[in-house]
Amino acid sequence: MKLPICAVAAALLFLTAGAPAEAQESDDFDAYAVARTLMLRDIEVSTMKTARFTGTEFMDGKVLRAIRLVPRHLFLPEDMRESAYDNARQEIRDDLNLESPFVVALINQVAAIQPGDRVLVAATGTGYHPAVLSSMAAEVYAVDGIEAHTAQARRHLERLEIANVETRTGDSYRGWPEKGPFDVIILKQSLDHVPKGLVAQLKPGGRMVMPLGPADTVQRVTLIEKNAQGELNGRHVLEAYFPPLLPGDRT
Repeated sequence: MKLPICAVAAALLFLTAGAPAEAQESDDFDAYAVARTLMLRDIEVSTMKTARFTGTEFMDGKVLRAIRLVPRHLFLPEDMRESAYDNARQEIRDDLNLESPFVVALINQVAAIQPGDRVLVAATGTGYHPAVLSSMAAEVYAVDGIEAHTAQARRHLERLEIANVETRTGDSYRGWPEKGPFDVIILKQSLDHVPKGLVAQLKPGGRMVMPLGPADTVQRVTLIEKNAQGELNGRHVLEAYFPPLLPGDRT
């Protein structure tokens, strides 16, 4: 369904309010501006459709703004950019993908990221998710077991002049203990258990979001909260498929 031109224009005006000048110049007048607006609409529709499973009826405006500010097409090869703003998972190659905008938004929503938070992203991929988080949190640390992923993510982040994301190649399963503890940890590859090493890097009151379940089927995106006594409480948020965290992803 196409939106009337006046509706699209109004949506663009609303979404750019308060955005940095450089973001307005690059976003509102480029070829992907309307596609981004429609992507945000699709995220909101998906949010309403899945509310009875996720417990999220409306996506927070700061989550949508963070997604809108990142030029998603720059994280894809040129021959895939036409579909960059589709609300769908983008398979770049066997070991690399770009998760759907809705799933990225939902993870950020349930993680309840605050402006002063220190966030760890385990399994960096292209760097897209850390880029989105950069405008929501104070510091973002991104670790990936494959050097080519880290190098690519670093190039993307440098191109966008994002200064509060630090990357390294390392064991995603073990996280980044030297930079911990973290307010939020986001694991982007699936496991059939909760890694104790990552839990140890989570602050009391911290939140971890990860796909929990077997590698050969859909998993449950799970929110794990650590209380002041160090006890864990978890709830399943949504079924989704993430690639497994394999030994080959480690260093």
